Amino acid sequence: MSRRDVEELYELIAHLEVMALDICISKGLTQAQLDILRDYTAKMEQALDNNDIQQWAIHDFAFHDQIFQYTENSRLIETARKYNEQNKRCKDIVIKLRPLPWDSIIEHNKLIDNLESGNINEAREMHLVHWEQVSKQFIEFLDNYHFLDK
Repeated sequence: MSRRDVEELYELIAHLEVMALDICISKGLTQAQLDILRDYTAKMEQALDNNDIQQWAIHDFAFHDQIFQYTENSRLIETARKYNEQNKRCKDIVIKLRPLPWDSIIEHNKLIDNLESGNINEAREMHLVHWEQVSKQFIEFLDNYHFLDK
């Protein structure tokens, strides 16, 4: 993949997830659904406590996939899965190179809080900022280790 491919990928994923957040907030999530998201976040934290980045990545992927599932929008789910598979290939490389993502636990919990309170503006803003930071970080690592085509 080229640098531009990865930039486009993360831009698309960020906006797909914002769309999913919009749908989830407009529908309203049940306490059981929110608890599932909190459980994934707790599992991510436990994985980091155990220095197990692969397990963290599995739970992180499941967390984001679950949000798409909650939309019940089959086309959005299908589209997200397609692009998240590409994201997973990038993430599989980068997670071995970067420091453990402890900040992700705080961000995921804030996102759940926004889903629970229905604060769509804050959810959108924090999510877009998050993906912008992730994009920059991942591209930097991929570029520095020569995984990107010019």
